[in-house]
Amino acid sequence: MALYDAFGKERIFGRTDVIKALAITPSPASALIKKMLELGLIENVRGLGKGKYRFVVSICKTD
Repeated sequence: MALYDAFGKERIFGRTDVIKALAITPSPASALIKKMLELGLIENVRGLGKGKYRFVVSICKTD
């Protein structure tokens, strides 16, 4: 949720952005990106270099 709050559905992000947003090291950031790709929450963005992603689903928030 913290990543979706930071980047939303429109913003493109990379591993460095995940590291900064969550204050984690590179290894867990890479693992998180890999897991989100496997779950279909994010997709690769072509044409902007390797390792760029965006959310493909809207995450509904409930209070």
